Amino acid sequence: EQFGIPIGQFEGVQARLARLAGVAYQLDAARTFTCCGLDQGLKLSVISAIMKAHATYRMRVAVDDAMDVHAGKAVIDGPRNYLGALYRAVPVGITVEGANILTRNLIVFGQGAIRCHPYLRDELHALQSADTADGLRHFDRVVWRHVGHVIATAARTCLRNWSGTRLAPTPTGTPVAGHFRMLSSMSSTFALLADAALLSLGGELK
Repeated sequence: EQFGIPIGQFEGVQARLARLAGVAYQLDAARTFTCCGLDQGLKLSVISAIMKAHATYRMRVAVDDAMDVHAGKAVIDGPRNYLGALYRAVPVGITVEGANILTRNLIVFGQGAIRCHPYLRDELHALQSADTADGLRHFDRVVWRHVGHVIATAARTCLRNWSGTRLAPTPTGTPVAGHFRMLSSMSSTFALLADAALLSLGGELK
């Protein structure tokens, strides 16, 4: 209690507790999604990297919020301080066993861009083909599809952003339609920027 009032009734504390609950929900959903993939025998290298990076980042947010709620009790070391060791462990999780900066650059974006792109892997396989003539023919077919994909993505991005996401698709009958439209618009923009990075950086992408 503080001033004779349970601290859970203070709106500032409630805001921190709400964010803690949201982070816990996000991480549990991510854990369930990852485990479902593993149960199906999939090798989730990119998803595991995304999970590691975002789980440790969200741990930092959650521990900071918990420290704010507990105040001085979480600062003074002792047998009843169950947050002190966790607070000191936060930078270890972020920087060790694959520093998050490298994880995001090399795996999440680098490998993710290659594995998730609809044409890039086919282009790479065509260039590495033992049959040079057949590889070049296949590459020519795929690269023009890639060009069409970039043009379509650019047009889609311009329309969705110009309209303030109003032209972005969304499931019908959902109370969060605005969030779907915003996510769709941002996804188109990110796809266009990723293609621009691939075109300008090439093999230096990572």
